[in-house]
Amino acid sequence: MGWHLDLWNSKRGSAAAELALSLPVFFAILFGATEAGFYFYNEHKLTESVRDGARFASRQGFSDYPCGGAMDATTQGDIIEVVRTGKVNGTEDRLPRMDEGTFNVTFTCISQMETKPGSGSHVPVGGIYTSAGEAPVVTIDAAVPYQSLFGFVYGFPSGGIWLNADQQTTVNGV
Repeated sequence: MGWHLDLWNSKRGSAAAELALSLPVFFAILFGATEAGFYFYNEHKLTESVRDGARFASRQGFSDYPCGGAMDATTQGDIIEVVRTGKVNGTEDRLPRMDEGTFNVTFTCISQMETKPGSGSHVPVGGIYTSAGEAPVVTIDAAVPYQSLFGFVYGFPSGGIWLNADQQTTVNGV
């Protein structure tokens, strides 16, 4: 009967038992924080890519964005290529699964009339858009499926989470 009491009062394996109980929680927090960081990194990279595409689009000529017409297909393809790879003739995508993403490049033209203070009358705006008539504004939208780091741990379905970014810029015609 004495050995049962000795076993019950023994503290030799308590540290190992506590470690075994807390280790799964620790790993869940560690992998979760890493996965969240990787998600935000990819979201930032996509936003950066769309901004680069908008910067490229703003430097194209006014003739590539004819108000009342359609955008030149080559220009649109070049903008998407800059978003995907960072270069006009790039080959390596900036993010995993970027080839499965959807990219939309559209433009609208904004009237070059402004209201004269206090009179309510409209006058033409000067500056770089005087010869263009209207100011083309390019909008780029991108949606790319997220490639999880630890999908096998958390069970993220393939294509279930999407990264989204958009950017809008006026064309400078430089």
